Amino acid sequence: MKIVAIMGSARSRGNTDLLLDSAIAGAKDAGAEVEKVVLHELNMDFCDGCYSCARASYCVKHPTVNGILEKIRAADGIIMASPAWWFSVSSHVKTLIDHWICFCDPATWESRIPGKKVGLISVAAMPKTEGVAEKVIAYMASVCEWLGMSVVARMPVYGMNLRGEVINHPDLMRGANQLGQRVALACKNGAAQSSPFPVGRSQ
Repeated sequence: MKIVAIMGSARSRGNTDLLLDSAIAGAKDAGAEVEKVVLHELNMDFCDGCYSCARASYCVKHPTVNGILEKIRAADGIIMASPAWWFSVSSHVKTLIDHWICFCDPATWESRIPGKKVGLISVAAMPKTEGVAEKVIAYMASVCEWLGMSVVARMPVYGMNLRGEVINHPDLMRGANQLGQRVALACKNGAAQSSPFPVGRSQ
């Protein structure tokens, strides 16, 4: 089984990246083959809404994005991690998701990638009282579920103000590892039930 792990932060070795790496380790421990994609290292162009990709099933104007789209298409599962930027995903994640129209059949609007299992991580510097990380996860989940994928684990994290400080919170690192395991096991067993992850730090 193959899982693609999408790192949506601009900060390598930051909190989002470290949690994703822990999730990747958990997925591998559960038997998955995992490929990590770091979005800020890619030269992704913005979608210009031409809808040509819906007909062609790939981006005809900006071919640099097609590599990651094919990785997603070929995977059994996805782990996507984004920091919370102004109550939404990072610009890197939004740029990627905007290209997902290629995953829809333009005649029926049915998904071309249904059934994939998904784990979602969002990291916010704000305290939990703002609910920002949940909002970010809700957005990512709505897109995935509209495309017929099953969100099997969600992990909102709060109060991470300093770069890489999550490494000092073994409960969070362990929670991300368990999230990765859950996605891998869902891919293996075909589980479809979403299970929120009650893991996070509040201030």
